Amino acid sequence: MRILVLTNQYPPHSIGGYALSCQSIVEHFALRGHSVYVLTSDASLPGVAHDPDEASRGVHRDLYLWFRGLGRREPKVPEPPFRHRLRYERRNQRILREVLLAWRPDVVSVWEMGAMSLSTLTLVERAGIPMVLNLHDYWPQYAPQWDPWLRSFELRPWVRPFVAPLGFVTTAPELSSALVNVVSHSLWETTAGESRWQFPGAKVIAFGVDPLLFPLRESEGREWCWRILYVGRLDWAKGLRTLALAIRHLPDNASLDVVGNGDPELPATMKEIIGEPGAAGRVRFSSCPRSELAERYRAADVVVFPSEWDEPFGLVPLEAMSCGVPVVATGTGGSGEYLRDGENCLLFPPGDPVRLAMAVQRLASDPWLRAKVVEGGSRTAKRHSLECSANEIENLHLAAARLRSEPAR
Repeated sequence: MRILVLTNQYPPHSIGGYALSCQSIVEHFALRGHSVYVLTSDASLPGVAHDPDEASRGVHRDLYLWFRGLGRREPKVPEPPFRHRLRYERRNQRILREVLLAWRPDVVSVWEMGAMSLSTLTLVERAGIPMVLNLHDYWPQYAPQWDPWLRSFELRPWVRPFVAPLGFVTTAPELSSALVNVVSHSLWETTAGESRWQFPGAKVIAFGVDPLLFPLRESEGREWCWRILYVGRLDWAKGLRTLALAIRHLPDNASLDVVGNGDPELPATMKEIIGEPGAAGRVRFSSCPRSELAERYRAADVVVFPSEWDEPFGLVPLEAMSCGVPVVATGTGGSGEYLRDGENCLLFPPGDPVRLAMAVQRLASDPWLRAKVVEGGSRTAKRHSLECSANEIENLHLAAARLRSEPAR
């Protein structure tokens, strides 16, 4: 099967967990003998070098992303002048047409499309190529607003006849014939309620842990040393302000290790919230290759997942559970579908630093509770296998390829 993957970000130039999910599935497709062409954006994270050999591995960063501040500033809806919209939309539509003609995919696998040209999906529909939508993010809800090209014509539909002779697509995709999988019931319900598209036949496929990167490991029952770990995007919606405030309620020897990329101004603000003296020594910010992440988990006494937005799923707690580390979390959104207070984690209310600190202190003072939570977490991680998730997603793509229709007239 020949699979064209469309997504706005792809590792290592990515800050969202959905991009890692996409990469895992692409690698699974390749191992199963499928031919994969990844078509993603040219946006890059600061400090991440371009890999000149990745095209030989099927990754092509040719599409223009409307949002250019990836990892540099708070996202804002792009408002480029119309001449820029015309220039870059021409480029994106041309590239997609060329890839469809040269690659001739059996199915198009669609991932995150926020700030991408949604006209590319319209072109896929018009070519009669089956699509699979892999919803690991809320893009159906906000992507139309983040596509300045389509927004121009939806606000001023009378302009369409003036650009029609140029051959541009100016309409959004229908997505009614696509096969859809969604990573959680929570994401599905939100998408159905707030998106312009409805996916009544969507299949919920929870994601899983990669056993090669995060092999299941029992707790070592070691001495508690107040090493607290956060892994994820540097974004206030992830609860990092609450986490910083909670550190103030913990002993002076408690340290916080923050691993991730995102808002460049956030680290200084977090240190200011924690307060002096000693803030610089109590919190450390870094990033690391995914291959080294399991070691960072295992070095921690507890992993905190303090998210305050509705997480589409939340893979970090499962990775920590697989590494034998107790988890303290809010259980927002899709993460609440597998997090169980007192069984595989300790839960606290979003935005409550006192309750967060109390949960960490409970684990610190009660070795039996730590062991119970770790044991429950290991069982949860074992149930959420990447192989099972990838097999289900692969089967959906195979089913879509069998449905190939004649190109639309």
